Amino acid sequence: MKINSYVVINIITVLVNILNLYAFRYEHGNNEKKSVNKIFVVAMFAMNIILANFIVYIYNGSNIINAKLMILISMMWPIAYIDFKEKRIPNKILIIMLIARAVILIPELALLGNISQTLISMVIATVAVIIACVLCCLIVKGAIGMGDIKLFCVMAIYLGLEGIWSAIFCSLIVSFVIAVFSLATKRVNRKDNIPFAPAILIGTYLSIFLTSLRRRIAN
Repeated sequence: MKINSYVVINIITVLVNILNLYAFRYEHGNNEKKSVNKIFVVAMFAMNIILANFIVYIYNGSNIINAKLMILISMMWPIAYIDFKEKRIPNKILIIMLIARAVILIPELALLGNISQTLISMVIATVAVIIACVLCCLIVKGAIGMGDIKLFCVMAIYLGLEGIWSAIFCSLIVSFVIAVFSLATKRVNRKDNIPFAPAILIGTYLSIFLTSLRRRIAN
């Protein structure tokens, strides 16, 4: 059973990473100046394969849950890359993520049950994220961009109440560390906007890792 889980998650991860390459092309067309760095592609494949196998080994969840987590984290790579390069969150890739979530939600509800609980968790998590982000923007003007808010909402639909706050908390910590390092090394000044999506990607990795480890210890 465990071997089958490894096979399933690795196949899904490879397919999603291939989809990411098409997502880059879909976003940028044939613009060679905006072609993705080959080192980034290798890192994306390697890190996602490592995390996929780690999730199966540590998380010990169903294939559906494992696949959902890997689809989310894998498709955040092109978003982080584009935000780092162009300081924007591409709506097209967010839409692809939502379509992928809708597709995997069908077998998730059919096989795992708890239909009302799953849907309510997704809705409450999304609404709570919107309220939290709006309050954050009211308190500190320009603290978070609209693209980042949309990304957090998509994450909430994937992770639900159980996982979204851990991911956001880890993302904020990573963002703080990146900001301090960038200011200390004079890569940016206080007036510069630092792309948030790369920190969200790393923070989500940390969140999934820590959650998987906690579940392993608890079991």
